[in-house]
Amino acid sequence: MTSAKRFTLGLLGPFRILEPGGERIEIPSKKGVAVVAMLAMARDGERTRGWLQDRLWGKRQHTEARQSLRRELSNLRKLLNRGPTSLLISEHDRVRLDLASVDVDARLSPEQALTSEFLEGLDIAGEDGFEDWLREQRSTLAVEARTRNTQLAEPAQQH
Repeated sequence: MTSAKRFTLGLLGPFRILEPGGERIEIPSKKGVAVVAMLAMARDGERTRGWLQDRLWGKRQHTEARQSLRRELSNLRKLLNRGPTSLLISEHDRVRLDLASVDVDARLSPEQALTSEFLEGLDIAGEDGFEDWLREQRSTLAVEARTRNTQLAEPAQQH
């Protein structure tokens, strides 16, 4: 698939998502932004509904958390699945972002994490599960970036 037919997801710096034609998609909810980011950074772009509920609605009762996630996913599908490609796929117990249809900057160029903060400015008050995940992602990206920069610098030092 050519990049002209792919979505672009920016997680380094402020969150942004662009349609294949370059038009920005506005996700008004912080938790909606968090769901997209969490799926984008997950192996294979997939998480269970329970995992998402625990991180984003951990303080709520299970039934209320499940309903809140269902409502958020419905809103996200309306925003992300307008064209011929369904970017967000919700199944019975899993939710997946079609990584084959999106370029994610944090996956493609993790070394940018040294100069751009992952999900800059995104804060979800009172959700410790999200804050823990965010801290872990920032740390992992920083380690990957330093490792990659060291590997890139080594061949230059050998000359």
